Amino acid sequence: FGNFANFVGTHYLNIQEAGFSYDSNFVPDINPDALFRSSENLITGELVGYSPRVILVDDNFNGDKIVIPKSYDTVENLDEHSVKFEVENALNSDLTNQSNPFLDDVRKNTFGSDFSKSKCIYKSHYNLENVAHWSEFMQINLHRKSKILIGKELSNLANYYHYGIMQTKLEALWDQIEDSIRFFAEECHNFQGFQIVGEGNTSYAGMVNTALSHLKDEYGKKCTLFVPTYNYPENITDTIVSTSLYNTICGLANAQEFADLIVPMSLSKNLCPVSNQYRSRRFKDIKYKEFDKYQESAVLAAGLEFLTLPYRLRSELTDVNMSDYCLINVLNRCVVTAGLKMPFPILRNQNFTQFLDKWNTQFFDSLSPFSDLEMDNKWSHILYLSSKGITQRYRHDTITSSNDKECMDLLNAFLNTFYPIKCIRNFNSKCLFRLPSTFPNVLNNKYNLTNPERNNYGRISEFYGIGCLINSRDIEQNLNNLYRRGKNDVGKLQIYDDSVKFEYKTTLERLLNLASNYSESYLL
Repeated sequence: FGNFANFVGTHYLNIQEAGFSYDSNFVPDINPDALFRSSENLITGELVGYSPRVILVDDNFNGDKIVIPKSYDTVENLDEHSVKFEVENALNSDLTNQSNPFLDDVRKNTFGSDFSKSKCIYKSHYNLENVAHWSEFMQINLHRKSKILIGKELSNLANYYHYGIMQTKLEALWDQIEDSIRFFAEECHNFQGFQIVGEGNTSYAGMVNTALSHLKDEYGKKCTLFVPTYNYPENITDTIVSTSLYNTICGLANAQEFADLIVPMSLSKNLCPVSNQYRSRRFKDIKYKEFDKYQESAVLAAGLEFLTLPYRLRSELTDVNMSDYCLINVLNRCVVTAGLKMPFPILRNQNFTQFLDKWNTQFFDSLSPFSDLEMDNKWSHILYLSSKGITQRYRHDTITSSNDKECMDLLNAFLNTFYPIKCIRNFNSKCLFRLPSTFPNVLNNKYNLTNPERNNYGRISEFYGIGCLINSRDIEQNLNNLYRRGKNDVGKLQIYDDSVKFEYKTTLERLLNLASNYSESYLL
């Protein structure tokens, strides 16, 4: 839900697509069927393509004649060699107005001569700049029911939470959303639940909570994972601060009633920064451009890949569904912190055990504005650890045969020296973190694990990585701070409806109750 959320979602789906296998002899341990529909050639039985069971809600899909991935409904329409695109409300000749290296190759495959037997070979990496819309780097194929156009600008920070709720009362729009949800839900063979990525500080927060309420009513036994994302413009005014604060409080306080797990994600250190005092997170091995949606969303998408990994794994030993995964929510502590160590900074010639022994700084980088995941944090209780390629790296160093459990036991003992963890669960994929070709060049290539460059098409970038979810008591302090700011700034809000003001006070009480769930009185 929302423009920035769709930036994150597009990178996330591209990451999924980069790890797919079309070879029946190679079955990766990440199951694509968890999130994607697959199509196969009915004659040969070969996989032809994937399309996600996803709904994208945004103000604008077309922009200035931006190309959109083509909708596939039948096997006959699929092309296993290239990504095909359609253009909405624009002639083919108008595509010259939009250009980047990736779209140039798309045009060669899409609008080339029908008699040409040759296809343009897509590069393994595109250096894209000035990306204005998420559809400019989307590599996946969408079903026609995946795209829902709002027609109103909700992603700016001038509109309030209730404006998003008002949009859901438009019968035609809400019927379209319900119909798309029902379509994808009814075709699932092993329906686990929903994962929602939405803008948390715009009026889309109101639309998300309406959707969460609907899912609770219609699919009450299914799990719901909600990831509110927070993005801020370069110039933050007092009006933006007050509106963003109001939307954030209403979004979080009301979402707790319907979502099983809430994972706020942002590259801002503060959930609601003060005017002209924005502080972004800095990482040792990730360099991104501030206020660039394309690059910032890529970092968050990498974190999203790890935190959703457990229920996408194809493993008999760690067969976890979304309901099991959401058990990290104990005592109604539904808001948790996401962390990332990407790339995992180990070189080819380093010994894994010795590498951990020499580590003496903060391990995880926080992707949530609620916590910095500092080493002196005494309140961490539950940790979910998701890794890609780490266990294979550990086996490389051991002389005798080893298993995944030995590697995780070593890593768990290491993490216990940094955080007072009372419970830890491990989820591992043998596959490396493979970057899609349209992922920005933000990771330290010193830890790139791929072979030397392949001709002029470049190298496929792969990295080791670890992500985590932590349910910690330090969230209480941050929620209380948010409550105090919301209570003190209520007079600055340009809301003239007394009923809305009364509802806001009730919402503040819900936020305070959520914070009390993390109280020291309730020890695990």
